[in-house]
Amino acid sequence: MTTTPVPERALSTKFGLARLKQREAVILAGGLGTRLKSVVSQVPKALAPIAGKPFLHYLFQQLESQSVDRVILATGYQSLQVQNFCAERTFPFEILFSEESQPLGTGGALRKALELAKTSQVFILNGDTFFPVDFDRMNQLQKYSKLKIVMALKKVAKGDRYGSVTCENGIVRQFLEKEVDPSKASEPVLINGGILLLDRLYFLNQTARHFSNGPFSLEKDFLLPSAKSEQVGGIEFSNPFVDIGTPEDFLYAQTLIPQQVDS
Repeated sequence: MTTTPVPERALSTKFGLARLKQREAVILAGGLGTRLKSVVSQVPKALAPIAGKPFLHYLFQQLESQSVDRVILATGYQSLQVQNFCAERTFPFEILFSEESQPLGTGGALRKALELAKTSQVFILNGDTFFPVDFDRMNQLQKYSKLKIVMALKKVAKGDRYGSVTCENGIVRQFLEKEVDPSKASEPVLINGGILLLDRLYFLNQTARHFSNGPFSLEKDFLLPSAKSEQVGGIEFSNPFVDIGTPEDFLYAQTLIPQQVDS
């Protein structure tokens, strides 16, 4: 199957720039950071130091550059440290906290956080992934296609760590979470870059049927069935991408992220 996500330039050429009147984002920042314990053990993953600054500092800079008005932090492990970091600084957007008292999984944490959201469309970011994409282009695809979810995609050499995405004409046809088609194991693959634009009510309605307030996986329990229902769009971005979840990529991020922010 030919993989043909909507290119960045095509959207801006066809539709022109578009953005939401008010822009909200949720950052999933409750991860334990188990794989990072050997190099980062005293702070939550979202505060892991990158070139002397917490990782969250760079995510906030990205959100500021994308004109986000309101940020909801979904916290869990060592949430007080995240709250203290935010309390010590001023930001050009409102910050709210959604703290899970028990592990809810990525889906459950997001569902709880979205109870604080106000807009119909909300950007979702992983608290351990740096991928400085253009939110306007994601909004364009959602607006003109009427899709319920838009996923920022990145092409990588191997997808065994991240899973893979098959996309045709801007529609995600297959979403494999941490799994790759064996016939394509040695080929570059598209992956979910950890940034979504989500129809809030669609997410809440779909998950209420099966999960209510319990724990569930955003990827396996929501994105996978939504892709099967052809409700997920995808845009491939060429921007640099790094997931700081392993010691190797955490080291790589020390130079990559400051270069991107300061360039």
